[in-house]
Amino acid sequence: MLTRKQKTINFLELCIPRCVRTKYNEFKTSLKLKTNRGRAMEEGHTKWMIEGQLDAKVTRADGTVEEKDLGKNTVTDAGVAFLVNNWFNKSTDINLFNYHEMGTGGSGTPPVTDTALTTAVETRGTGTLSKPTAPQIRSVGTCTATTTRTIIEWGLFSATTAGTMWSKRRFTSITLASGDSIEFTYTLSITSFEA
Repeated sequence: MLTRKQKTINFLELCIPRCVRTKYNEFKTSLKLKTNRGRAMEEGHTKWMIEGQLDAKVTRADGTVEEKDLGKNTVTDAGVAFLVNNWFNKSTDINLFNYHEMGTGGSGTPPVTDTALTTAVETRGTGTLSKPTAPQIRSVGTCTATTTRTIIEWGLFSATTAGTMWSKRRFTSITLASGDSIEFTYTLSITSFEA
């Protein structure tokens, strides 16, 4: 029994002339291109240049503390445009990305086109900025529940309300009772590279 992948390969080999496939492969080789998550990258650029990591410290009303690794995050189209405009004409200020918001909605990996949380709850927490190492920037902010919440999403914004969302992450649910809080730690790493 052939797998779907094998069937697809057989179909393509039947439908696309060998000379076309050969020329295409030669073209890719000449450009020294390979792919990463479906995007063409020059050989040598083997990792993402901008990468965000989200961690959380859950503090219960009784003082109990739980630490969680919430993983890598999505950097949005709107966030990238904000950064470019800051560099280009200073019409924006990248330092403003320091407001943490939590939410209870959505599922799956957030697309880069998202501009807000699916179901935001509670007041955004104002972060404290630091620079752990030369290529890193970190923002730490706390959001507190005023009623029972099941938190599954987070975002980093440029204002206390509305504003631009730089980053978004969904994760395994964290249940909060009234008075519980989550201290979110977002660390952005920028990797240097050679041409």
